[in-house]
Amino acid sequence: MPRKKTSTKPSGDEIVRTRKSAAKALGVTERTLATWPRESWWPADAVEKDARGRRTNWNLTKIRAAIEGHGRKGSGKSKLATRIKLAQERQKLKRMRIATRREERQDLIDSGKLLPREEYTAFLSECVTVCRDQILALPKHLAKLVTGKKLRGKLQVEGDVLVRRALDALADAITKPPA
Repeated sequence: MPRKKTSTKPSGDEIVRTRKSAAKALGVTERTLATWPRESWWPADAVEKDARGRRTNWNLTKIRAAIEGHGRKGSGKSKLATRIKLAQERQKLKRMRIATRREERQDLIDSGKLLPREEYTAFLSECVTVCRDQILALPKHLAKLVTGKKLRGKLQVEGDVLVRRALDALADAITKPPA
């Protein structure tokens, strides 16, 4: 009469005698099951060893609990663990890309091919200020070309109003974020 391959201990633990039976019951390959006892998550009392050091009496209840607790193959947590790991890898890759871009930008600055942002901003600010001052002076210069004090004064005042409106509109357009 063949021996029974699965037994139950009085504690309610399900026990199988061979690695092949355990692998089949757990839905993994024998090779996978052979490597698991070397993992840190593996419970020390999940399998007994005989006098020659061979693994016998695989405790399926304890192994299943360890699998579920650590997101191993065959557990519901394995998909979640995989998604978390992928998200972490994407974040790490994103940080690496940002660091690479910073290094490339710094290399361009060091080689003189690119201005640092502060210098660029100061240069643009100075250009805008010079242009603004020259545009504000236009009505005064145009008024000098017109004869007659009354017309000259009116041209200067109205020109000044139009220029200021145009500059205000330009300032609003520059400060608004693009749509």
